[in-house]
Amino acid sequence: YDAGVIRLEDIEGDVSRRDRGEVHLAALRGADLDPWQVDLYEGLETLGAGDYPEAARRLATYVQHEAWDFDATELLGVARYYARDFEGALAAFDRVLEFGELSDVHNLVALGRRALGDLDGALAAFDRALDLDPGRSDLWGNRASIACARGDFAAAIADYDRAIELRAAPEWYTDRGLARAASGDLRGSEADHTRALDLRPRYSLALHHRGLARERSGNRQGACSDFDRALEIDPHFHDARYSRAALRYELGDLAGADADASRAIELAPSPADFHLRSVVRNAAGNPGAALADLDRAIELDPDFVLALALRARLRVELGDGPGAIDDAARALKHAPTADLFNVRGNAHLLDGHPELAGPDFDRAARLDAGVALYPFNRARARLELG
Repeated sequence: YDAGVIRLEDIEGDVSRRDRGEVHLAALRGADLDPWQVDLYEGLETLGAGDYPEAARRLATYVQHEAWDFDATELLGVARYYARDFEGALAAFDRVLEFGELSDVHNLVALGRRALGDLDGALAAFDRALDLDPGRSDLWGNRASIACARGDFAAAIADYDRAIELRAAPEWYTDRGLARAASGDLRGSEADHTRALDLRPRYSLALHHRGLARERSGNRQGACSDFDRALEIDPHFHDARYSRAALRYELGDLAGADADASRAIELAPSPADFHLRSVVRNAAGNPGAALADLDRAIELDPDFVLALALRARLRVELGDGPGAIDDAARALKHAPTADLFNVRGNAHLLDGHPELAGPDFDRAARLDAGVALYPFNRARARLELG
């Protein structure tokens, strides 16, 4: 499992020797095997082919008959994990731990706990794995990821430091760079991604994240260069395509931003992609196309506040008061901001209801007393009421 090959007990099942190497399934199928032994080899084959539900089914059948085979039980857990049956995976890993404590298995338990959102359980499993084998860099790096998820970036950076001491892998530098960026250390983040690129010059992920750090630091040209390079290496890198689209928009390159956002949508359409392209197209003077993109974004995520808010504004501009009121109301359920109350107030005015607009402008003015527009709009509503 760890080395990229399959380890299993001897075919007869009555010796403790482990064979390392590939399993020649064709030859095994010709052997005199019990039906559940066939399930083992078919399970291994389907696991390697990526058919995880089928692999889990076959390996479970085998393990029912050969409960002593903890290697197969561990692989059953792996198959269930990738089939997203995390509870079933943990049950298999717990069974393996009854045979004896192994750092590998505690690591797998931690991954299963993390997938279920049990960060405390995941941390405890990583702690136990490190008690058993403190010399494994992957365990330190995996525990660091839990600290990041918990928002404890100082602990995460300390664990990544230890992982790098044990094995200076470009992945650990990139992950530590992300933790440093999240803690506000943009200079340290950029340095880590640069070190990752020293070790692996065509590491597109490090280029992308260094670009993000540079953009946050105000180095937009350096960021754009990193995004360009990441996309030269991997033209299908969705996140880099999205990031470059957003940066091109900020730099005023609306045609380039539209092209990148459109390509991101082709690669892996997400609500954020459609929202970004709608912003670009609205800025380019095409509100109809922007509205169509917002429709798609909200179809994919009905509670996407940014898309609902922008669609409400566009509907006000296009004279659709009822539609704007509905969008603003939906957005306000999740984000009761002054701007959204102001948008809904304008929609009520457009719809001929100044008596409803006034309270919204009141709320906007109370939430953000420093914006002169809100009391000005409240005055408009009062004027219409006489």
